[in-house]
Amino acid sequence: MTSSYAPPTDARPGLRVLVQALSAAVAAAYLVLFFLVRTAERGEPENTFGAYLFLFLAYAACAVALRIWWGPVVALLGAALQLAVLALFVVFGVGLLGPGVFAYDAVRHLHMPVWAVFITAAQVVLLTVLVRLAVVGRRH
Repeated sequence: MTSSYAPPTDARPGLRVLVQALSAAVAAAYLVLFFLVRTAERGEPENTFGAYLFLFLAYAACAVALRIWWGPVVALLGAALQLAVLALFVVFGVGLLGPGVFAYDAVRHLHMPVWAVFITAAQVVLLTVLVRLAVVGRRH
């Protein structure tokens, strides 16, 4: 008698590729924003474009690091980074403590809320997958 049961496959390799791809995509979005915001804020007394360069470097480094090293500890560190970036977005981006990035006249034409929605959605997916990988990795 043949069985149609197939044991569950390990989804971790596919999830790791998803995390690497999302990290690279978020890095690319932050790099584009860096150039757009730098151009828009040229000559302004206050500027925010340096934050986008920092975030690009952080996500690009993560995409590369996740390709080289892997394990539950790396997934937990990535999840911690996501929580930190999301918290910083709420505090400084949305403007919990003063004017947020959407309040600057120099960048109004860049449709920052649209960028924020897509980047934040990718970051939430990253956080979810990283937590799942950290939990699953501890069981194996």
